[in-house]
Order: sequence, then structure tokens, then C-alpha cells
Amino acid sequence: MPAYSRANDETEKFRIIQLELPKHLADWLESFSREIAMRPSQFIATILTYFYEAWKVGRESAFAATREPYKKKEQSLDEIVERFSREVKLGRNIFILRKFVSWIQQRGLGVGSIDEEAVNAFLNAYLEGRAVKKNTVDRYRGILRRFVEYLATKRDTD
Repeated sequence: MPAYSRANDETEKFRIIQLELPKHLADWLESFSREIAMRPSQFIATILTYFYEAWKVGRESAFAATREPYKKKEQSLDEIVERFSREVKLGRNIFILRKFVSWIQQRGLGVGSIDEEAVNAFLNAYLEGRAVKKNTVDRYRGILRRFVEYLATKRDTD
């Protein structure tokens, strides 16, 4: 059983713990610690720190899971776009949706803020300085409106 005592430094950030190790491990620890320019206690503390940090992350994740065990993982906007594109079969027209989503993300907006007003603002910004035919603009608007409707139905069913 390890013996515990307080360190004699004024910070009291360290405790001395006496470990019993098999002789071959104790010999290796001393030898290897010298090779990497550490004291055996520093080397062990470094190793334990990695395990401690992993344990903390696991513990926090487990705690979060018990607080909200049935909360669905929210899909990223990119995942939603890919799913929409497959379902609607946008083909080469997906580029306008990706540009729209990029525009939304650059403004720090979330899925909840994607609406007709956002579509209009995007199209105004995107078309500025571009010579695009009216039927092409109408096609873009139609694709983006369908995406807005898609998001609304997904929000209602989730």
C-alpha cells in the first residue's frame, strides 16, 4: 500500500507517494528517466496526466449523457445539405446551395435563421455584379426555397 505525505514546498501542489514496483520496472524507470532528462517522478506524472485528462473527458461525457440521455445529435448544416441534395437530386445545381450555406455560415447564422429573407439577401449579394438570366435566377430561388421548406419540415418532424 502506498504511503502518502505532504511535500515540503510552499505551494503544496505536490504530494509524495511511495510506490512499490517490481525491480525490473524500477530499474527501467530510473534508466529511461535519465535518458529523457527527467526524474522518475516527472516521467510518471507525465504519463498519469495523459490518463487523467482522458478520464476527465470520459467522465464529463458520461455526465452529459446522463443529464440528456435522449437528446438527438444535431446534424451539421453540411450534413443536411448533402441529405437534401440526394433526396431532391440537385445534380450540378448543388453549387448554389453550397454557396448559400457558406454565406450563412460566414455570417454565423444557424439553421433556425434560414428563411425566405435569408434567401433574398443571399441572392442579392450573390448576383451583384453578375450578368445572370432571369430564368437562372428563378431556378436558384426555387432551389433555395425548397431547401428552406425542407428545413422547416425537418424541424417539425424532429
